[in-house]
Amino acid sequence: MKSIHLPLSEITKSKNMKTLQLTLLVLVLASFIGCTKEPSASVAQEKIHTTYELFYDKNTDKTTVKAWFRFSNATGTLLQLSQPSDVRFNNEPLVFDSLFAYYKKEYSGSIQSGTIVFTDINNKVFQNTLQLPKPVAFPENFTTVSKSASYTLSWLGDPVGQNEAVGIGMGSASAISGNLFNQPGAGATSIILEANKLQSIATTNGQVICVMDRYTLNQPQQAPAAGGVVKGTYRTLNKTITLQ
Repeated sequence: MKSIHLPLSEITKSKNMKTLQLTLLVLVLASFIGCTKEPSASVAQEKIHTTYELFYDKNTDKTTVKAWFRFSNATGTLLQLSQPSDVRFNNEPLVFDSLFAYYKKEYSGSIQSGTIVFTDINNKVFQNTLQLPKPVAFPENFTTVSKSASYTLSWLGDPVGQNEAVGIGMGSASAISGNLFNQPGAGATSIILEANKLQSIATTNGQVICVMDRYTLNQPQQAPAAGGVVKGTYRTLNKTITLQ
């Protein structure tokens, strides 16, 4: 089996901001790797790496539960579960998306938490709790930003918590750079939009769409020996601003 072997730095309970950023980078990198998939029965079950996410988007008022299974690590070959293996959220089965090779289930409204259960082909069960982070929002006075200088944005909502970060993406409707700016510092209440990054963002008639997420990254409570990641994401209402 072909796979890319990059080490995944697990989240610890220490205040390690670099670890949080590296874990996010690995997850983003994994999303760009081709969607070639193999049946999970073709690998040793303890070599299955699991990634779970509970994602709420206030723009659509929809919650999506997602589950990825990969060989060996967070960037390994994607796996499609072989029967009788399955994955369920609150006892409801997730459906396999053959295009992107992951499992998902959508719900209307905000689902604050729930239990995801993965059963491998040997009938071994791994149970984890998924939870959304607290809300975050753009301030009303965030309307215009100059490219010539860095900008400090103070969001509406609680400070950054442990194993948590706030990220902001910017761009056009067709090309938004997600989490271009990140603040993983526990206790932080603001984020710096660096001038060099602002200058690289293309505008449409001088305007850009801003996307802001508060997200958590944690180790799973239960997982095969290959380990995994548990993520919770709250996306606030997008905001269009002038970038000049």
